[in-house]
Amino acid sequence: MGCDIHAGVEYKANGEWKAILFPNKYFGKYDNEPKKSARIDIDRDYCLFSILANVRNSYGFAGCDTGDQFTFISSERGLPKNITTKCKKTACTGDHSDTWVSLKEILDFDWKQTATRRGVLSAVQFEEWDRCKEFRPQPKEWCGDVAGNGIMHISEDEMRSYVNDIMRGARGAEWTANMEKLKADSEWPSKTRKYTRITWEQSYAECAKQVWTKILPYMLPLGAEHGYKNVRLVMNFDS
Repeated sequence: MGCDIHAGVEYKANGEWKAILFPNKYFGKYDNEPKKSARIDIDRDYCLFSILANVRNSYGFAGCDTGDQFTFISSERGLPKNITTKCKKTACTGDHSDTWVSLKEILDFDWKQTATRRGVLSAVQFEEWDRCKEFRPQPKEWCGDVAGNGIMHISEDEMRSYVNDIMRGARGAEWTANMEKLKADSEWPSKTRKYTRITWEQSYAECAKQVWTKILPYMLPLGAEHGYKNVRLVMNFDS
């Protein structure tokens, strides 16, 4: 089962905590949804969840291995006792892992440290990753695990040898034809679909890009006005 974040941004002004409100995309679609909500729109991202709140740290769906554990900022601190009513009722509507982090903690965190990540690739996904990994260590597509009839898990070296045997020396139309063969061998109903688990390294900043695109743009202006300790992200999760 997947896991999603329910979070809001609060700031302290004149001794009182206040919530940022956003247009509610669910207003009119579901009963009892307010026109505005304190919930910030953050996509499902287990790297981000791990770093912010120690949620789904190093594992994904059905407990599959997604890499070594991240160092995290918070873990089940509980929601602040003085949380705003808006955030409590319209943002933090999940059912577990209540916590919060201040803007100062986010800014002081070591985002340059490196994470070890793991994922499972098909032959086609592996071919592209292996060809591009020097300048793009993260594969374009991968999954936590694959199981079922006809699935063969092989080592990275075995996958490289298998792909090279098919693709070696191919150019132009021949390369396209060979890629189609590799793709056909990688998909159902092929009876010998080959997968391999790879490992790659990434900075924490790269792993949790929504910090820079969806969280800090709201928090930083408030921090400049009210102080970095007086701005916080309150959150919980569902699964």
